[in-house]
Amino acid sequence: MKNQEAIDDPQKGLKFSNEAIPVDDGSFSPSTKPPNPGGGIEFINVGHIYGNHKRGSTNTEAVAEFSVSIKPGSLVCLLGPSGCGKSTLLNILAGFEKPSLGQVLVGGKKVSGPGPDRGVVFQEPNLLPWRKVIANITLGPDLAGRPKKETLAKARRFIELTGLSGFETYAPYELSGGMKQRVALARAWISEPPIMVMDEPFGALDAQTRISMQELLVDVWEKTGSTIVFVTHDVDEALFLADRILVMTPRPGRLSKDIISPLARPRIYESLVVNSDYAMMKREILLAMRKPEYYI
Repeated sequence: MKNQEAIDDPQKGLKFSNEAIPVDDGSFSPSTKPPNPGGGIEFINVGHIYGNHKRGSTNTEAVAEFSVSIKPGSLVCLLGPSGCGKSTLLNILAGFEKPSLGQVLVGGKKVSGPGPDRGVVFQEPNLLPWRKVIANITLGPDLAGRPKKETLAKARRFIELTGLSGFETYAPYELSGGMKQRVALARAWISEPPIMVMDEPFGALDAQTRISMQELLVDVWEKTGSTIVFVTHDVDEALFLADRILVMTPRPGRLSKDIISPLARPRIYESLVVNSDYAMMKREILLAMRKPEYYI
């Protein structure tokens, strides 16, 4: 039977069956957590310039004078047109790049590189094809040498939260695009980082799957207390997800508009589209994106 299939990682020699996964005894039941105090973020006058230093080349200023403070437990969307520096800011926050100017603080400490306090979800799920679903989810703790029993218990919790129950022993090629992103979310969240950094993770999904994944993301966020910084160029996605929307200008990316959402939770798409606040915010954001000179 598929659900009894052993999970085998040829690189690490890991073998365990679905039967070895601890059953939820109630200690992993979903519950809303308070914000993690380590999830505070500060961008302080951040600027970034790209250049290849070849003869005749010109430098590209991607981000300029970007300053924002984000409270722990927030769900914030960085919204703007393609090429406005959204992903650059995310890479700086994740520690993959160092800013040309300014600095980023996480939990009051300067970001100098990647760290376990920041989980990252990319546009592509990037699952390891030789590891089954649960082995992909436990990749980080396995590499860190965490106790197997503890790791599997946490994996079970996030399998349930992300709707992957019954798919623990499936291979990545057997999953749809939406299911693969569920695995990527569970993999990033299993270490329970104070901050989740997300770079358009649902951009490649069809409309219906995308809505389902957005609803899933909000549900898991409410139960973990993480801070989420989510990059998107989709206005409707930002309005559905965010407590706060940071609208950026075209390159070089500057903060054009800082909007605190008045939309109550839980949010339902069918109700939001006829909500007057939703319509007014969408108009304001579109104007800020298309005519940034009105807002700078």
